[in-house]
Amino acid sequence: MSRSGYRAFGIVALALMWLGTALAIYRHHANALWHLVHRRCEVSARGSGVPVPCRTLDPAQGYALLQDERGRAHAWLVPTRRIIGAANLALQRQDTPNYFWLAWRARGVLSDLLGAPVPDTAVAVVVDAQTLPSQNQLHLHIACLRADIREQLAVAGPYWDAHWNGYWLKGRRYYLRTLSEAELAMRSPFLRVAEELPGASGNLERYGLALTVLQDGRFVLLALPRTLLGRGANLGAARVLQDDDCATAGTRSFPASWYSNVMRPGGHARVELAGER
Repeated sequence: MSRSGYRAFGIVALALMWLGTALAIYRHHANALWHLVHRRCEVSARGSGVPVPCRTLDPAQGYALLQDERGRAHAWLVPTRRIIGAANLALQRQDTPNYFWLAWRARGVLSDLLGAPVPDTAVAVVVDAQTLPSQNQLHLHIACLRADIREQLAVAGPYWDAHWNGYWLKGRRYYLRTLSEAELAMRSPFLRVAEELPGASGNLERYGLALTVLQDGRFVLLALPRTLLGRGANLGAARVLQDDDCATAGTRSFPASWYSNVMRPGGHARVELAGER
C-alpha cells in the first residue's frame, strides 16, 4: 500500500474510532434518566423507603419525578415504563397514564425549588418533538414560562376557545386550544392532539407540546409541528417557551388595564378538523 493509502486508511480508522466513541457517549447519556429511575431511585426506595435522587417514585401511577441537580427551577416527570418518545403508540391509548395531568399536579416542585409560591400562570409543562432524542425515554419538563411568553398569552388568551387555532408566537406557528381542568384530567393531551389535529395521528413525534393555564383559569394546550423549510422553520422544540430561572415567578397576574391590542390582524386562524368537513 502506498504512503497516501496508509494515510487515508489511518484517517478512516480514526474517524470510525471517533464515531464509535461518540455513539457510546450518546447511548450512555441517552439512557441517563431511565437508569437514574430504575438503577438508583427504585433501589433506594427498596432499601430505605426513600427514592433518592427522585423526589417522587409512584409505580402505581407509573411515574417518577426528578429535579434539576444544578439548582434551577426545573424538574422532569419520567414514566416508569419504557416509552422512547411520542411516537410510541401507547401514548394514544386510553389506559396509558395521563402524564401531562400528572406533571401538572406535580408543579408544586417549582415553588419548593424557588422557596416561594409560583403562580399557575407562570408554570408550563413541555415535551419536545422527537427530532434527535437527547434521552431514550419520554420525559416532560416542568418549569416556568418565559416572561415574554407569559405576557403574550395573557394578552391573547381571551381570544382563544376550545377549537384548534393557528397562532404565531415568537416566529413559530403553533396550533392551540383551551381546555377545562376536567377535560385535561379526563383525556391525555397526547391522545387529544393525535385525534384532533389533522395529520398528527401516527406522527405525534413531530410535535412539541406545551401546557399552561391562562389568567381566567382555562388551560391552553399548544402544539408546535416540526417544520424544516419556509417561514417559521423549527425542530418542534417547545422547550424554548420555558425559563429555568423563573424570572416571572414574582408577577402574580396582569391587570385588565394592562391588556392592549397586541393581537395582529390575521394572527390566528381556526383549524379545520376532520369531523367538521
